[in-house]
Amino acid sequence: MERQKSTVWIRCIRKIGLPLFVGLYLCSYGLLSYLGSYVRTQSGVLRWTHSGLAITDAAQWQPKFVFWQRFQRFDGTSIVRANPFGYLYAPLVSLDQKLIHPTQRLFTRSSNNSRDANDMDTVVKSVPEDEKSDDP
Repeated sequence: MERQKSTVWIRCIRKIGLPLFVGLYLCSYGLLSYLGSYVRTQSGVLRWTHSGLAITDAAQWQPKFVFWQRFQRFDGTSIVRANPFGYLYAPLVSLDQKLIHPTQRLFTRSSNNSRDANDMDTVVKSVPEDEKSDDP
């Protein structure tokens, strides 16, 4: 008799609990993403020559209270930087940033592919066409 009761609970959890958990997970992320915004951050691609420190070169979508980012280290390897909510929602944030809210680069590299931010010929600030003006 006890075994049948435990089997019933397991079936209930599988039929109701798991879909409910997944639904709450997706809905909570949807709300956090709706309330999110683009945040200026360092991608690790562009660095200062003398110190090797990364410069702020990207505007990346971050849901409210969530931070998750792929960061390029000085040696060229990639790591993930995140807060606890970022790790919790990592798969959804990654998809969101790739498919819905792509990262916007604040600077573009010239043809010589230099990673040196001190050489101003290698970095050109990207400005939308409607904001460009000839006025000083």
